Amino acid sequence: MNRLLAPTVTAALAAAFLATTLTGTAGAVPVSAGVGAVRPAAAPTSTTPAPTVPSKDRGVLVEVPHNTAASVALSRCFHVGTVFSVSLSENPSTGYGWSQSLPAAGSGPLTLLDSDYVQDPAPSGMVGVGGTRYFRYRVTAPGTTDVTFAYRRPWETGVAPIQQVKLTVLGR
Repeated sequence: MNRLLAPTVTAALAAAFLATTLTGTAGAVPVSAGVGAVRPAAAPTSTTPAPTVPSKDRGVLVEVPHNTAASVALSRCFHVGTVFSVSLSENPSTGYGWSQSLPAAGSGPLTLLDSDYVQDPAPSGMVGVGGTRYFRYRVTAPGTTDVTFAYRRPWETGVAPIQQVKLTVLGR
């Protein structure tokens, strides 16, 4: 190496090391703006998006804890007219998803309003991120009914779900 360039190269490498060490951005090497001049590395940026805000009122939330037993039974009592949501952890990237079975419309005290999925916050471009499936209902009449939720791959016929939740709802 030419002895005249050695101090400049050494100074640039030292500046790159210090910038990387001080900012914690490995791989962010300062770029030379001329002989002997070095620009500092850019400050790290966050890649986590803001949390998703529900677009609608979910009403009363019935949360099924993540990683619960293969079979769970819950019961809740609501006044007629109450809107409530059941939240279930889901990761559609695995092929698994929640389905629900409810007695035929008009035969029980519940009406399914809608269902939606909200992905957990994650860095941009990250794959395989789980989230939460919400099923939203309205209690329409007094009475008792059971809603069954099954976590399975829809194309696997004749295979038991890996998790099942039974929710008994009493409308009063």
